[in-house]
Amino acid sequence: MNAVSSVRVHAADTLALIHALIVSFFATGWVLPWSLSWWAVLIGGVMLQLMWLSMNNTCPLTLLENWLRGNSTVVGAVESEPPHFVASLLSRVSGRQVTAFVGDLVVYGVLNTSMLLAALRLWF
Repeated sequence: MNAVSSVRVHAADTLALIHALIVSFFATGWVLPWSLSWWAVLIGGVMLQLMWLSMNNTCPLTLLENWLRGNSTVVGAVESEPPHFVASLLSRVSGRQVTAFVGDLVVYGVLNTSMLLAALRLWF
């Protein structure tokens, strides 16, 4: 492995960690004690959904990570499908292949639930 590809792999690993932290924040931000985090989950969640819809349910961070790694698929994802960060994460955790459709259901379900809970915390 040459220096450029090594740097790209480390950059992709760092980006994957940042991506996981963002996913974790949107999944659990409603639990935090600060109203600013609830607003961030609510407003950011709407913006994320609009972005995903405009990009065919593909996150630009996933595309960037795959470009850095030099491939067009995500490790653990179904090969005939477009890259999907959550589906590949669920595949690695469960040991079973998870389709992008199931990944989308999980993403939208968790995000919408988190947004609802953040809105309820803001309301009450």
